[in-house]
Amino acid sequence: MENMIITISRGFGSNGVMIGKSAAKMLGVNYYDDAALSAIGGARLESAKKALENAHPEDVALAREDVFRVQADLIRALADRESFVIMGRAADYILRDVPNVIRINIHSGLEEATRTVAEREGLSAAEAKDKVRSIDLGRAEFYQQHTGRVWNDPLSFDLTLNSASIGNQSCAELIVNYVEIWKKRHGIK
Repeated sequence: MENMIITISRGFGSNGVMIGKSAAKMLGVNYYDDAALSAIGGARLESAKKALENAHPEDVALAREDVFRVQADLIRALADRESFVIMGRAADYILRDVPNVIRINIHSGLEEATRTVAEREGLSAAEAKDKVRSIDLGRAEFYQQHTGRVWNDPLSFDLTLNSASIGNQSCAELIVNYVEIWKKRHGIK
């Protein structure tokens, strides 16, 4: 089988991580996110992250770009050797010229995301709503900074799922079904 990569972009509080891990398990492939990339990134990524932590305020943008570049190289190397699910990291953009990439977006709406975050983190509704907005704003800024594109533009995705409407397990199952349909349509075994 040719390598299949499923990139997932998600709103904070949409349970995208849980869905992505479940889909990866059902597909029998590895799951990668920032922590997993850090674990396999070696000295080069560790050095770039350390430089970012210690960067002078004037140098933070360059240090962030270096971390992004190292992670992008790592993501491309993984795509050359295996199938996987990857969460965030602008992987949909990084792998834009790589065949067999399926781009997924998971969202749940502000009210549902707020409830999820409030329950998960023991926050008040107001605190959770502020956190959802803040983290999603940070993700949008990260994506725009590194890609020049709008984060979570529906036209950038093959499949967009509302986890609040159908639930986490159904989202994971839909991703797996979509992969099978996609492979059949493209003649991949």
